[in-house]
Amino acid sequence: MPTDLAELIPKKRVVRVVEAAIERVDMRLLPRGHKEGAKSSYHPMMMLKVLVYGYKQRVHSSRQIAKACGRP
Repeated sequence: MPTDLAELIPKKRVVRVVEAAIERVDMRLLPRGHKEGAKSSYHPMMMLKVLVYGYKQRVHSSRQIAKACGRP
């Protein structure tokens, strides 16, 4: 098992471009969608990466996006 899971993703995959682009986004600019004190199951930046990746792959269904994220 690799020490860094990113090693499992081939170098020339669109997911790497999406990840790098979203990392540059200032998350303070995004509206807060949850109530104060509520804990989200997933980090908002990770969710944004998943949505952008899905839309980039022309997938709009949450189930299909989840399936696409499971690809090696």
